Amino acid sequence: MNQQPSITPEQQLRNQQEIFRALADPDTKVGGIARRKLLKKSLIISRQNLGLSEDAVQEAFIEAAKHLFTKRKPFNDRPEKGDEGQILAWLNSTVRKKTLSLMRKPHNRIRHFDSSRIGSEMTSEVGEMEEGLDMDWIYNEVLKPRQIKIWKSAITQDGLTRKAKADLLEIKPGNFRNGLYQTKETLTGYIAAHRAFDKDLDSKVKIDIKSLADRLGLTSKTLKEYFNIWVRYQGSHFR
Repeated sequence: MNQQPSITPEQQLRNQQEIFRALADPDTKVGGIARRKLLKKSLIISRQNLGLSEDAVQEAFIEAAKHLFTKRKPFNDRPEKGDEGQILAWLNSTVRKKTLSLMRKPHNRIRHFDSSRIGSEMTSEVGEMEEGLDMDWIYNEVLKPRQIKIWKSAITQDGLTRKAKADLLEIKPGNFRNGLYQTKETLTGYIAAHRAFDKDLDSKVKIDIKSLADRLGLTSKTLKEYFNIWVRYQGSHFR
């Protein structure tokens, strides 16, 4: 009888980290399906409290990421299920526990996560500027896809180290740090320009691109691009 080759704990950890990256990304097919199933389970327990259930699912994914990327321990309670099955079983159990725990909080003061919730010191400056803006729309117009992933990782995964967040995105910690800094600079620049355009519109002052660019520390070319984005924002939000 042929024996199956044994797998080392380090190999199992790498396998599970790779699987988890796909499960944690809602843009992948497997990730979208996993999140919908977990959310559905939580909604049944929470009696259709969407904000609470989304928080419970998010917290479960953060706990799983800590387990795999910070503690560097593979899930191995139910080996008969295989690596993906073990991760899903753990998430399923943890979502149930998280939902019940959140339901026990006084007055159930649970908010649905949105882009104004800030998760690190580096993102706080942008958070103070965001009020009243549709940031998800702005992210998609101003940032590149990779920048969006880095930024959302920074503002949603409070419990993870920067290295763990970088590992999840499969980039080097230094690249994560630099990408986060560049993204912050882009967002603060755009939001400052957006506010200035709003102010000039309200006061009926003609917008002087060159002088405004100098005041904001931007190039005229960049400010013109931001102006076009601002015009699209006005058209899509104030019809």
